[in-house]
Amino acid sequence: MIEAFYPHETAIAAKFEKVLRQFCTEEHLPLNYEKKIGQEGAILFYSAEIAQSINKHYPKGVLDESVFADASQEDLLCYVAGSYLREGDDKQRAVFYMANADRKMHTVGVMLARLGCTHVRMYNSGNNSIPTSFVLLFTPNSLVKSKLGIQTEISLADLPDDLGKILSLEEEINGEPYAAPNGSPGGALKKADHD
Repeated sequence: MIEAFYPHETAIAAKFEKVLRQFCTEEHLPLNYEKKIGQEGAILFYSAEIAQSINKHYPKGVLDESVFADASQEDLLCYVAGSYLREGDDKQRAVFYMANADRKMHTVGVMLARLGCTHVRMYNSGNNSIPTSFVLLFTPNSLVKSKLGIQTEISLADLPDDLGKILSLEEEINGEPYAAPNGSPGGALKKADHD
């Protein structure tokens, strides 16, 4: 399988299919994938050859961040925009939500910092939470705002369902000083282990 989408993600699946075609062209792969609708309405994309080509960037099942070392600004924007489409906020706010995806969240945060965004902060719901929720808040620059369609910055207090009350700071990605939501100093920051 290449990718699966929930039934309510038909628009995202259509955009994915467009990107999939572009990927095949760039990688000189035949467009030999199958698109199926699963029993409960999931949208599924299948191709062993395409999946194998994508998986070469995921040694040990984890994205090899070195593939982005020399990425152009446009490449970084494309990756961040794709992530925002899937894990971003549907109210056009500067936030990403992911479950059990600390490495991907970290990668997106590093890309945002490389693109010039500031105050890039990754939070998690703690090791005792299953699934572990990750939230990435940031201050977008005009380029990222435009590309992602972001209208608003938010704080932990603005998160839905009191989510902000259970999150703790995992990493300040761009190294700017962190101030706790109440204005007091945040103290020492824990650098997450991403190896």
